[in-house]
Amino acid sequence: MTDGRGGFLANYPFADLSMLGWRFVCFAPPETPPGVGIGTRRALFVDDDNRTMTFDVDRHGRMHDHATYAAGGDIIMIADSPHAALLLAASPLTAHPNALLEIRGVTESQI
Repeated sequence: MTDGRGGFLANYPFADLSMLGWRFVCFAPPETPPGVGIGTRRALFVDDDNRTMTFDVDRHGRMHDHATYAAGGDIIMIADSPHAALLLAASPLTAHPNALLEIRGVTESQI
């Protein structure tokens, strides 16, 4: 990651998130979670409706693997591409889970 403090925010899709009203909150602790590549950190974003998105960000400041979207604790979706993540971020708060699942590259979390 460029500076370890958020230099990645200029990269796609993160720059677009800010235009949609999402804010970068923090990185997860630097330890490498299971299943995440070395040099990858988890970045947490939040919007004014308290929806959250968590991205795996590689050492080059790009989305790695997937992003997780959560709205109201009831809806947790996984986006496997930057485009799918942005479509989730742009979705209305009232979007039905079935409508979100129609987005190509989005699946429901099985947590």
